[in-house]
Amino acid sequence: MGIGVTAKRAGLALAVLLLVLIAYVWIERIGIATRIADAQFDAAKVDARYTLTQVGPKTQRIENLSIGDPANPDLTAKWVEVDLAAGFGGVQPRAIRASGVRLRGRLANGKLSLGAVDRLLPAPSDEPFALPDLDVSLTDARARIDTPYGTAGMAVAGKGQLTSGFAGFAAVAMPQFASGDCRGASLIAKGRIAIAARQPSFEGPVSLGQFKCNGIALDQGKVALKIRTGERFDQWDGSAVLDIVAAALPQAGLGKIAGTIDFNGSPARTRGSARIGAVSLRTPQLSARDVELDGSWEAGTDTSALFASSAGTIALANAAPRGGFAALSGQLRTLAGTPLGPIGDQIGQALAGLDRGNTARGRFQLDHRKGSGRVAASLRWADSLAHLQEPRSGQLATRSVRHWQGSTGAALRAAGSSSIIAMNRAASSCQASMPAAPVAHSCSSGEKRL
Repeated sequence: MGIGVTAKRAGLALAVLLLVLIAYVWIERIGIATRIADAQFDAAKVDARYTLTQVGPKTQRIENLSIGDPANPDLTAKWVEVDLAAGFGGVQPRAIRASGVRLRGRLANGKLSLGAVDRLLPAPSDEPFALPDLDVSLTDARARIDTPYGTAGMAVAGKGQLTSGFAGFAAVAMPQFASGDCRGASLIAKGRIAIAARQPSFEGPVSLGQFKCNGIALDQGKVALKIRTGERFDQWDGSAVLDIVAAALPQAGLGKIAGTIDFNGSPARTRGSARIGAVSLRTPQLSARDVELDGSWEAGTDTSALFASSAGTIALANAAPRGGFAALSGQLRTLAGTPLGPIGDQIGQALAGLDRGNTARGRFQLDHRKGSGRVAASLRWADSLAHLQEPRSGQLATRSVRHWQGSTGAALRAAGSSSIIAMNRAASSCQASMPAAPVAHSCSSGEKRL
């Protein structure tokens, strides 16, 4: 009997002691958790400052977080909350909420470093990247990333499951950027971001103040961009609606540009279609009031070298050779008094009439590989030779071929040729070259060269 009472009293005392111990741990949980966290930061050799304000069976809250050099921290946050859940792999974070986040990073040699934060991240793995199964809520989160091309500022706000359901807003800005001889200013992208079925997407405007690169210049460009990528960002598809005030290409100038480009592919090869128009075109060979291109394109890398190609149709309105068809008509008048005089006079009258407005349609083809390229265009002029005495007696065609060599950081070197060809139904033809020198002409029966 005495032994039983003693055992009961011992058990009661042990239970009371356990309750006191639990109460003490619960009361001192913040201090205990702080010491554990301090030990983890010390083991990672990370200088961190924070205030642990909540420790519970589910939610932990940290305020005034600062990681890295106190004078120039790599990461700060007003507050961070982490929800934990127990599973077969142990206790794992299931949700993260944060506000007032400021992050600094640097991109070098193709790798992103976040300073002292790197030492807190999991060790690199050969496993393919996968979005974590986390519910995330970000408010007022910003980052500054220094790159070899310029400094990028970013802002993100949103909430939802990272594998599917996250939605929010993102913005990226680069006041200045450069790579080799290429320069740009005022690059800004902002819009809605979302993740559905492990596929991130972005939709919103991208604007560019100025861009110059190897003879190509863009002024005040805007793009309405829609893009969806794979989970590992190794494939994408989408569209871009262009709105560019003006553009300059080697030996060509374009007025306001508008159009739509569709794309689908990967870093190795991306292809799509394009329908682009410009309100004016000026080249050494011709000028036009309206230009429309409609075709397909592809670009990517082949054994570490960039390649690009495009082909399709081209349409010009109110188009004429530079200096006008009348200038070529004047050259044809020199045939007066020869057996070919009447033919030259009829063609000259037709050409002079074309200056009053005409259209041209044809095809173009561009190819650039391993630092060199070629662009060719052939046009057929509507209503050409329409003023000849015989109805539908002929047509006027032009062809231009340009070649170039160069790469990023090197000036383009261009060479090529252009010609205007007039043909009548009797299978005789006249050709006049239009280089920088005056037009030269010669004739022979059957195929007459003017």
